[in-house]
Amino acid sequence: MRKLYQFLFILFIAAACGRPDTFKLTATIEGLADGQAIMQIATDTGLLAIDTTTITENSSTFTGEKADPEMIYITFTKSAGTLNLFLENATIQVTGKIDSLKQASITGGPTQDVYNKHLVGKRDFEKLSAQLYQEYANAEANGDSIKQKEIYAQFETADKENKTKLKTFIAENSHSAVAPYLVRRELIFDLSDTQLDSIIGTFGVEIAENIYVKKLKERSEILHNVAIGKPAPDFTLNDTVGNPLSLSSLKGKFVLIDFWASWCGPCRAENPNMVAAYAEFNPKGLVILGVSLDNERSKWLKAIKDDNMAWLHVSDIKGWNCAPAKLYGVNSIPHSVLLNPEGIIIAKNLRGEDLKKKLAEVIK
Repeated sequence: MRKLYQFLFILFIAAACGRPDTFKLTATIEGLADGQAIMQIATDTGLLAIDTTTITENSSTFTGEKADPEMIYITFTKSAGTLNLFLENATIQVTGKIDSLKQASITGGPTQDVYNKHLVGKRDFEKLSAQLYQEYANAEANGDSIKQKEIYAQFETADKENKTKLKTFIAENSHSAVAPYLVRRELIFDLSDTQLDSIIGTFGVEIAENIYVKKLKERSEILHNVAIGKPAPDFTLNDTVGNPLSLSSLKGKFVLIDFWASWCGPCRAENPNMVAAYAEFNPKGLVILGVSLDNERSKWLKAIKDDNMAWLHVSDIKGWNCAPAKLYGVNSIPHSVLLNPEGIIIAKNLRGEDLKKKLAEVIK
């Protein structure tokens, strides 16, 4: 077995030695106005510009070093639209038209070649999704709730089939940076900590240090820390009047942490259920701690009042950069976490009747 690993390592080194150590990316876009092309990467706080170049006669060229393949986004100072592609050490050629950048041809990089196959494979699903979306909108406009349910069921079936195909594609391309990128972009909401660990374990040695693999490992660690049965990580934020409030100060009671925001439609739709649950179980020892992902204090406070949310509320008014949201791995809202009086996580994402049933089960 040791000799096998040595052999594979030698093959990996030999392959690496044959790869270019710089990149040249040339984009020739019909209709592109002279100006600047801006290369950006995605960060936790948004897009970050990492390079610029001049556009001359519809063409722009970037050069440099990029050993670790990463998705980049190219925008233009005097033309609308965005190009997104995998950048790596290779000679990459982009050709297309400014009014149809999504259909641009991107060739030259092995990672982009894999991503191109993914894009081709998902076209049928995207076409069907667009069709179902329009049919759903028409049914909604006509007040046809039965038709809406039928269409939604069709979408769920198609979505399930698409994700099955996606998982197969990821497994077949586990040596490529496209695999962890797609897991992070399209599957992350559906994976538990153990499922994520299992997928990470399939990635090839070639991408062990890739940025997307590292991000998935960070996500896995967070999920492990907030798994059911684990002590809830403590945090402190200011309440509605500016006083600091720590989660640990609520120990000894059942606590429902509710991540939400005033701008979140599904959150606001769920609030009447939360109000009813609070009215029934607060006298029996339930505490709700609302953690808002709002960016504006006035809108946060108004929503609390409008929705009659008469429980504890905290926020750092940082939107998706909310510290407790990151601590608990919150990627979508509403998101709830139920703690027992010892501060142990006993349930997650309970809503409506499921929430009431669980509260009735644990609070006697």
